[in-house]
Amino acid sequence: MAGSYSDSPSWRIAYDEDGTQCFKVTDAGIITDVSNADMTKMNNDVMGSDGPPSVSNVEAICLIFPCLMDIDAALILGDNFGGTNLRPPSLKTSVNTTNGVDGTWVTQSVGGAVTNTGKIAIRENIVSGTWGGIRAVKFYGTESFAMTFHTCHLYGEPTAGQTLDRLVLWHPTLNQRVSAAYFDWGNTPRASSADKTFRVKNLSPTLTATAPRISLETLDDGSPSVPGYHTLSKGAGFASQQNLANIGPGAISAEVCTLRRTTPSNAQLGLWDLRIQAEATTWV
Repeated sequence: MAGSYSDSPSWRIAYDEDGTQCFKVTDAGIITDVSNADMTKMNNDVMGSDGPPSVSNVEAICLIFPCLMDIDAALILGDNFGGTNLRPPSLKTSVNTTNGVDGTWVTQSVGGAVTNTGKIAIRENIVSGTWGGIRAVKFYGTESFAMTFHTCHLYGEPTAGQTLDRLVLWHPTLNQRVSAAYFDWGNTPRASSADKTFRVKNLSPTLTATAPRISLETLDDGSPSVPGYHTLSKGAGFASQQNLANIGPGAISAEVCTLRRTTPSNAQLGLWDLRIQAEATTWV
């Protein structure tokens, strides 16, 4: 492990910004949109204090992915209305739904009730799965209670053979994607610094990623700001973001990029997640 807590079992899916659609679905097949703001709340680490979405006992939250996904692990925790027990909802997956109602659905296990709370629960209660070629997931409250969803973290990658125009973070010297725990700093002391290097790969088989940009964000910030004490470089100088040279189809960035952590002496204690974004300005 990189530190005191378990490593991430796979790459966390950024479903709040990768084109995934989110709906509330009733037993009667009535579908209503869930806002992107609520999707962000489900995917952050706040454990519900910011007001995540909720369902009645005849409703479900459905995520429909932009491509087929292999789900390697999941952490989905909720709380019955008026209760205090943190527990997983019922979870189903589908390989062929088109709208969250039709298709075949399979019930999956996402573990039992947990006793630890907050971000420790988020790191230590992830349940491994081997759910391949998944088009959508749907999670419910219990049969007799409504449920507020605190956290929905899904881990995995697009199913092999899916054609995607996207950028991923690549190992600086090996021809492979960086591991899921590559950017985990582990137990980080205040007033310390460290660097990690990486490249960016274009997975599109036909299109060039023009003016790609790497930047930093977090869905749950500390004080001082976590992205604020991380900077990026593409070879000379550090800043909050960097623009790279165009990356051709299937190619890897010419620049070796560096993520630098400079933790201040007054950094807020706790577990924090930093998201490194790589996105093209246009695809041509």
